[in-house]
Amino acid sequence: MTTNYVRINPPVVEFTDVKAGKVYKTTVTVTNTGITSKRMRLLEPTSKLFKFRVTNTETPIAAGLSLSGTLEFRPEKDEDVCDRLLLVLEDKAMEIPLLAFSPVCSLTMESLADFGSVMANSQVISKEVELTNQGSAPGSFQVLYDGDQSIRLSPSSGVLQSGATQWLKVELCTDRPTRVREEAQVKLQNSKDVVLKIRADVLEQSLELQDLEGERLSCLRFGPVFFGTSRVEKVVLVNNGPQACDWMVVLQDDAPGTEMGFDLQRSTDAALLERSVRNRATAVDPSTVIACVPNEGRLRPYDRTTLWVCFRPVSRRRSREEQKTSGASAAASKQDYSLFLKFQTVGSKDGFNHQQHSTVPPHNGYCVELAVTGSALPVSLVPSPGHSFSFQQCLMGERVDVLCVLHNLSPHLPVTFKFRKMANFISDPPSGTISPGQSQDVVLSFAPHQMGTFKVKQVLEVLGQVVHLEPSSIKLRLRSFHTITLHLSAVCRAQTACETPKLNPGITPAVTNETGQYARVPSSELGRCVGLVRAAVLSTAKTRLHSHGQSQSHRRNQSLDGSRRELLAFPNDRACSIRPASPDTTYRTIFTGVERYRYEDPDFSFTEEEEQQRQRHRDHYLAFIRSLRKTRLQKTTARLHGEVEDNIDIGLRPAAGLLTPQLSLRDLESNHSQEGHSVDQGHSQLLTTSMLAAMETRSRFRQVTEGINALPSTNQEVADCSRTLTVQQLHHVVIGPSLIDFGEVCVASVCVRNLDLVNNLQVYVWVQLELDCCPELQRSSPLSHVLPPLSRATLPLVLESTKLGKFHKSISYTVNSHHRSHVLVQSQLVPVVLQLSQSQVVLSPSPSYLAQSGYRGTVTLVNPRNHPADFTWRPIITETGLAFSIRPATGTVEAYRELDCEVMWHPSFSSPLEGQFDLCVHQGNTAQLRCLAKLGSSSVQLAEKHLVFGSVPLIFPSVRTATLHNTGHNHAYFQVLDVYPLPGMVVTPTDGVVPVGGQAEVQVHLNPGAIMKFDTRVEIALRNMKSLELRVGGSVEPPLVDINVKSFLFHGVYSGSSRGVPFSLRNRSSALARVQFDLSEHTDFTIHLPPHSAGTSQEPDVFVMDLQGQQTAQCCLVFSPKQVAAYDFNLPVTVNGVGMPPFSSSSASVPPNSVPKSSSSRDQHIVTPRPLPIAMETLSRRVQATALCVPLEMSPSSLQFDLEPFSSVTTTSQTQTVELSNVSDKRLSWRIDCSAAVTPGGGSSTSSNEGLFTVCPTAGTLEPLQCVSVAVSLSPERVTPVTAGQIEVSLPLFLSEEGGAPHPYRVLSLSATPHPPSITFLPPRVLLTPVPLDTPSTTTLFLLPTGYPSGSCLRVEVEEMVLKDGSRVKTLSVSLPHNGTVPPKTHTEPQTPISCTVTFCSPQPLDLSSHITFLDHLNNRFRVEVCATADNSLLTVWPYLALHRSEQQIVLKSDSGDSRSRTGSAGPGPRGKEDWPQKETEGVTDQQQGIPVFPGQDSEEGLYYHSILQAVQKWFSQFGWPRGPNPISLPRSLRRVVCRVQTVDSSSSEWRNSYLMSQGKDTRTIYDMLRHLSGQTLPGVSTNQSLPCYLTERVQQLLHWNTVLLAFLRRQGACLSHIRPEYLLDSQEFSHWSSLQAQSQCDQRGLDYSSKVFESLSKRAWMDVLLQTYKVLVLPRVTEGPLSLGLQSCDSGSMEEQVPRIDPKPLTSNVYSTWERRLLTWLNLHYHSMRTTVWSPLTSTGDVPSARWVVNFDLDLADGLVLAAVLAAYCPFLIPSHLQRMYTSISRLEQNLHNSIILSQAFTLLCLDIDIQPTELSDSNPVLMLMLCVYLYETLPQYLPRRTITLSGSLHHTFTKQVRLKSPSSRTMFYHASIVGKEAHHFSLPQGASITIPPKGRCVEVTVQYSCSFLRPMEAVLLLTSRSASSASPSGATLAFSLKTQVTHITPSGIVKCKSPCYQLKKLQLKVKNPFSKDATFRVVLVESKANILQVEKSQESLIQQFSFRTNPSSDNNTRLTHTHTPPHTQPQTHPFTLSLSLDSC
Repeated sequence: MTTNYVRINPPVVEFTDVKAGKVYKTTVTVTNTGITSKRMRLLEPTSKLFKFRVTNTETPIAAGLSLSGTLEFRPEKDEDVCDRLLLVLEDKAMEIPLLAFSPVCSLTMESLADFGSVMANSQVISKEVELTNQGSAPGSFQVLYDGDQSIRLSPSSGVLQSGATQWLKVELCTDRPTRVREEAQVKLQNSKDVVLKIRADVLEQSLELQDLEGERLSCLRFGPVFFGTSRVEKVVLVNNGPQACDWMVVLQDDAPGTEMGFDLQRSTDAALLERSVRNRATAVDPSTVIACVPNEGRLRPYDRTTLWVCFRPVSRRRSREEQKTSGASAAASKQDYSLFLKFQTVGSKDGFNHQQHSTVPPHNGYCVELAVTGSALPVSLVPSPGHSFSFQQCLMGERVDVLCVLHNLSPHLPVTFKFRKMANFISDPPSGTISPGQSQDVVLSFAPHQMGTFKVKQVLEVLGQVVHLEPSSIKLRLRSFHTITLHLSAVCRAQTACETPKLNPGITPAVTNETGQYARVPSSELGRCVGLVRAAVLSTAKTRLHSHGQSQSHRRNQSLDGSRRELLAFPNDRACSIRPASPDTTYRTIFTGVERYRYEDPDFSFTEEEEQQRQRHRDHYLAFIRSLRKTRLQKTTARLHGEVEDNIDIGLRPAAGLLTPQLSLRDLESNHSQEGHSVDQGHSQLLTTSMLAAMETRSRFRQVTEGINALPSTNQEVADCSRTLTVQQLHHVVIGPSLIDFGEVCVASVCVRNLDLVNNLQVYVWVQLELDCCPELQRSSPLSHVLPPLSRATLPLVLESTKLGKFHKSISYTVNSHHRSHVLVQSQLVPVVLQLSQSQVVLSPSPSYLAQSGYRGTVTLVNPRNHPADFTWRPIITETGLAFSIRPATGTVEAYRELDCEVMWHPSFSSPLEGQFDLCVHQGNTAQLRCLAKLGSSSVQLAEKHLVFGSVPLIFPSVRTATLHNTGHNHAYFQVLDVYPLPGMVVTPTDGVVPVGGQAEVQVHLNPGAIMKFDTRVEIALRNMKSLELRVGGSVEPPLVDINVKSFLFHGVYSGSSRGVPFSLRNRSSALARVQFDLSEHTDFTIHLPPHSAGTSQEPDVFVMDLQGQQTAQCCLVFSPKQVAAYDFNLPVTVNGVGMPPFSSSSASVPPNSVPKSSSSRDQHIVTPRPLPIAMETLSRRVQATALCVPLEMSPSSLQFDLEPFSSVTTTSQTQTVELSNVSDKRLSWRIDCSAAVTPGGGSSTSSNEGLFTVCPTAGTLEPLQCVSVAVSLSPERVTPVTAGQIEVSLPLFLSEEGGAPHPYRVLSLSATPHPPSITFLPPRVLLTPVPLDTPSTTTLFLLPTGYPSGSCLRVEVEEMVLKDGSRVKTLSVSLPHNGTVPPKTHTEPQTPISCTVTFCSPQPLDLSSHITFLDHLNNRFRVEVCATADNSLLTVWPYLALHRSEQQIVLKSDSGDSRSRTGSAGPGPRGKEDWPQKETEGVTDQQQGIPVFPGQDSEEGLYYHSILQAVQKWFSQFGWPRGPNPISLPRSLRRVVCRVQTVDSSSSEWRNSYLMSQGKDTRTIYDMLRHLSGQTLPGVSTNQSLPCYLTERVQQLLHWNTVLLAFLRRQGACLSHIRPEYLLDSQEFSHWSSLQAQSQCDQRGLDYSSKVFESLSKRAWMDVLLQTYKVLVLPRVTEGPLSLGLQSCDSGSMEEQVPRIDPKPLTSNVYSTWERRLLTWLNLHYHSMRTTVWSPLTSTGDVPSARWVVNFDLDLADGLVLAAVLAAYCPFLIPSHLQRMYTSISRLEQNLHNSIILSQAFTLLCLDIDIQPTELSDSNPVLMLMLCVYLYETLPQYLPRRTITLSGSLHHTFTKQVRLKSPSSRTMFYHASIVGKEAHHFSLPQGASITIPPKGRCVEVTVQYSCSFLRPMEAVLLLTSRSASSASPSGATLAFSLKTQVTHITPSGIVKCKSPCYQLKKLQLKVKNPFSKDATFRVVLVESKANILQVEKSQESLIQQFSFRTNPSSDNNTRLTHTHTPPHTQPQTHPFTLSLSLDSC
């Protein structure tokens, strides 16, 4: 830069591509370019990143000198920096810019991708666009394009390094002709976006047919042609494409409109008759009628070629049947031809593929059709007067003429005729042409040349143009194609006459013929010239004149050469030269015989060389032909010789016994067809579609799957595969389809499509595929095939891609490595997607479901794509919460399958009615499901609207219960609005559910804190119903308790001793009072309370006592000091929590209300509670006590003596000492009073124990610090057998100081424990698990013997049992170790228990309750109770199955000895006996305890027990009660057999409780259940009997009833030996019974009846009782009726092989009863008979399920297929809608749940009143499934239609039918009507679905209506299911009726008249109206008939059948027109048609 005479270098300082941490330097120079010196300075930049080093001088810079400096740049980060250098020049300043640029990218690319003009041949072409990064940093790019799907750009994004080049690939699929003008936006980093323009002109490769004038040609009309002649037309085939193509011609002989030799002018009846006759004859080959030369070739781009199309009809030989049909006339009739030629390209778009069977016209330019029409006419040339002509007699040389008239009867074509020459006959004219419809006179002349009778056939030839085919052209030649034979008869007689020679000298010869005529007449034939020459000539042969002396040698040579001919020359023929045909011909004169001169024209004669050459050629070919024949004969002889002769003689005659194969005509035709269509077939014959179809059929059935070589190996294969094929031969190699569309394919999935390789040639073909450029198809193999002749192979193309979007690739292949073509593969790669069957699910209540089942619905997940879809349901949680759930929550839906998910609403009062879920598909879409719950109304009532508390104590909890009864049809949900209606009152639960037919309890807890009277209301809100009010009233009384002692004084109590002060507590009020003494601060004081009145306290020093009204209790305050102390305090006592100071009501805390009440609500209190202050008398008493120091110490204070057993009693006394020591400083006197001995219970010592203990000394005096020893002795001889247990005696010690009175000081405790021999059992009661028959059950019993010497022996006695058959057997066995010897006892170790084994096994059902007796050597008997059961019923042995469900298997043994085993938990098949493995059963927890208990749910066994408990509860809740369902909960619902009602006795102020049983209709007990199930009343049990009010008497009464209950069930066959009556008591009664047993000490078995195990015991006991009740009262309902009907309906022969019959013997199975085996047979029967029907491959998407033996009720039924088959047998209408959607091969848990959901839906549709959830079906237990099968066995036969109801009427009218119902019941019955089936939506019930049937036989009619809109018959099933309107309504059986429709009359909607000439199209418009509410598909059927078919019943029925057959519903929604073609008539006729339109709603 130069400015102001200063040059700056560089003018701008730039640092490019700078990076952080590096240093960049440059030099800046400023030069003075002026002429004077200048003062210059350079100043540093302001940025710290730049450093400028320069030396500025103050002196001016001279001209030409410069100032330089170094500039450094140190960047800290990658960023652009801008600064300046300041140049100060004199008084001016100049800036030098400083610029630093960080590395950046600079992306550039081309903006145009021009493909130019390309051909639409389904290839994928590509063009690359260069994308370059010219910057210094990497740059990213992104391609945005969503235009034409045929264009694909890759990569769509990326990062380009600095200096690198990326080629952006643009792919274009040329699958259709179009003009591409697309733009794609390319985003470039740090650059402006580039718009990539994509240009292409995709042109169609089209063929066009033109005539010679260049006009488009679509039809070639040949017009009329005679049979046997040909007509040729020229057409021009033009290639309008930019690419060369191979073409060929195919004759479409099966295209619509093709006519082959039928007279279209004849009548319809005649044409149809002729067609039917000719169809049975041999058909005409259409390729012989039409020819095209050439029929294949290759055209260059935009080239054209001329083709010759020849029409050559051939008259077909008529069969005898045709001749009989057409009459005597044998002439061929007129035949019209209408054929279609298809000119198509080969090897371009469709590859070598062709569509032989396609009847659709071409829609693109790759093929063009040419219609060829023509008529073949017979030759109608008729001679008149006939075909026989007779001539008159004539003489030789004379001539007789006859006139013959030829008539041409053809009105279209002229006839060219020609008479064939015949000796002695002449025709004039001999040939000619006769115009159409004209005639020609022909004179037939008889000119005999010899005598005789002549009968000849004159042939009249008809001439025409006959084609001569050549490879490249067609030539027509005029030839005879038809002959007519005329029969000529004539007679020539001889006449004898003498010739008179005449001389005519000098006169002109009489021969006046033209010169040269008859010049070729030899002398031997001169006679035929009579009449034409002079008479002298006739004798020239006889004359010997002028012989000129012919030599003899000449005559000899003439005679030897027979081939030499001599001809005569007439005298007047010399004017013309003689041109002989052969040079050997000699001419002589007539008279002289002199050889005449002959002239040989060289233009018409051969030279000698030519003659010799011709002769050599002739000889050569004759020799060659002879040599070929000789070689062929030699080879044949050698081959036969080699086959017959061999060196090894095997003793067989060659070809012995072989028969020559008999070839049929079909084989000959097939061979002829194969030879005609070989590789070397002629060029002129056209390929026809039927011919190609036949070849393809042969190849299709020759599917080759193995043995195909990848490369040619044999010589024949190598030769054939190296051959170059012609176009027609390529057409026989089918590689297709040309477009392989995979459709929508999921990403990362594998999809397979087959590519067919068909070889229709007689040679091998080598096909190779090239997939190197397509990685998505790399898994396809093999890629090379050598196809054998006439074979077909399949190449699986495997597509797998990980990229989304459109995929299209052109796959190239070669045939024989010469012919290349391609196949287009396309697909749409999409993500995985799942579709919801509905976006909103509405859940409605179901009356048959229990409350805990909730509301249930179903949503279906549909996977429309080819990859399994993993899904997860995600709930959308809102502020109101979510009460819905869906299962399965996660899972997988298989490709192209469905999966049902169950939607559940968990109802409560506050549950939201709406919820939403997101269906999240892994790596797929997300769909939203909305769930709605629709509540139903119900009716809930309070059992008591007024709840009376009465008088309740202050600050003491009281509870009252109110009951809600639900008498409606839906479950009700309630909520207590005011949970805290009063201070201290709480209502629980706050919300809940009242089940249908059940009840719910609401408890009111009152803990009053003030004295008041209350009467208030509690509002209970019901959801979707009106709320209820509960009135609560009562009063609160204060406690009045008094202590009769004013104060408690304890003076002078020594430490270590005790002293008590008795007192009494009295409750003066009528309310309960709880008195509490809190002595936690005074631990030396205790209070002794009465044992039955003491309450429970959690603290050790707090004493609580409950005092009933007006009760008095005696108590005692005991002072036991431990050290010297003095006490003076008030006794801390409270009454009902109120102590001193008096309790204030204001201090009571009142909990807040849970539900706030609105201010507008009315006051809930009827009597306003007014709390009063509590004024209570104080109970506190003063306590004063003094503890003194201990003066005397006694050690020890207690002595223990052990007594030996009775057998070892000795007289030696046992003595122990007690030390007494005086620790005081005073003298003490002591005395032990043995006479005042007391027992620990407080009583005096009995007489039996007197003298047992001896004390010495008993008294004495001790000085200070003096000690004395007191000896206490035990006398064993005084121990009597009356003494039992431990002996305890207390001796008081009196102490008196000097001068004081003696008083009790301490107590010496003495005890003696005798040890008699005894045995303790563990467990105290032996319970064995119920087992199947012949199966041992083993447990371990532990015996603990005590009091036995070492070596004692024990024995065992077992009772014998009497079986049902009278036999006696010991089913129990006990094994004692070491023969029962008691092991020795050591002093250091306790007694070792004896372990014995108890085994139970029974071959017959047995419920055992017995004892095992153990005897010792003293014959002492010790008994232990044993309970065991052996049964062959699943309901009894289920605990055994629960223990061994994973270890044992079921074995089915048949009579033949074959067995089949399956792993499962339930029993055997219908016949045979099952063997369980002989495995010992180990004891479990309940057996060790000796009581049956229910295991916890934390174990697998506990879960199994719980599932069975749920099954029992459900069944008995629904079906176990009269008057409808009654929800129960075991054991609480059944053991509460009474309703507690509190009443007041007027005679007393005390409250008492009375118990009434089953009072009221809403209270149902176990006895009502048994009466309902058995129809019997238990003896001694009355439902109206009151229970005693006292607890003890009530317990005894309940035990009696339970004993009767158990005895009744045992008589019916129940196995309940392990259940005792007390197990069925309630908790209160059981606790009282246990206390009574403990007090009476009658329970010597040591059973544990603690409260911890009672609930488990009670649950197990009640569950066993209900299971046995079901077994003895419900299971026998499985009768033989339904099973026998099922066996009769099936093929007995085939079913016996699959389903064996039942053996009626009860002991056939060891685990199943007869009824259970009957159920298994019923299941097997229907499964084997229906599995192939329901899941047929023709109708179902899945496979047919495998055959199985149903031998258990859980595993074999888990997949739902067996139950589905049973449903299909009785309800076949469920098959298409439900059952066919099930999975037949289950691989996932969700598929199993899917089947269960479908079964649940079917149960709901059939209105089956059974509550079973899908999860219970998929993961079931055998008891539940057994109950389900029993229910189905009893219910499903009712669903078989009783009769068929036919609804008939006219089309488009409404059919109505009434069904009359009558009830024999005396009460009104209610039914629900529903119509089910695939076509049920066409039927309706106009009167509604609810039906009420009056009682006492009165009738009601149910109207069924059908709106007829279709001709085809409809079918449905009408179901009538019973519904109870109330608990008193009876339930009836289900009724089923089959509904069918029939159209008996059709009324036309209109008449349309139309007139149209033949062959002229006329269109009619008909208005079609859709009567449906949604889109419908319509079809049109046109039927022709001469009669009105709407009025003829038979014709109408046939029409209906025909229409019904034609209008079957199809899968597509396109409109289809079905029309039957009828040939037109020759005359105008009236054609009545019936036009039927059928609409099917979508």
